[in-house]
Amino acid sequence: MVDKNELTELNLNNLSNLTTIGPAAFFQNDLQTIDLTGCTALTTIGKQAFQVNPNLKTIKNGTGNVFNWGDIINCKSGYIFEKGTVKSSYGDIVIE
Repeated sequence: MVDKNELTELNLNNLSNLTTIGPAAFFQNDLQTIDLTGCTALTTIGKQAFQVNPNLKTIKNGTGNVFNWGDIINCKSGYIFEKGTVKSSYGDIVIE
């Protein structure tokens, strides 16, 4: 878990063997962007993995997979898709 740090960018681009991001892995940081492009083996992102990142605006989901972004970002179901927009208490987060 990498929480309560001042991470502003998470670039996991091209980590093709990455299969899982655990629950609350990047909870409570200052992430603005997350790049998962090329993480084609990524099948699991745990609940609250990216929760409490008030400046988070964009997640590049280049995995080709569908995730429950509501659980991942703000513990609210109903955002199950590959690309779209998640409403959070900090504003919209675009999954591209």
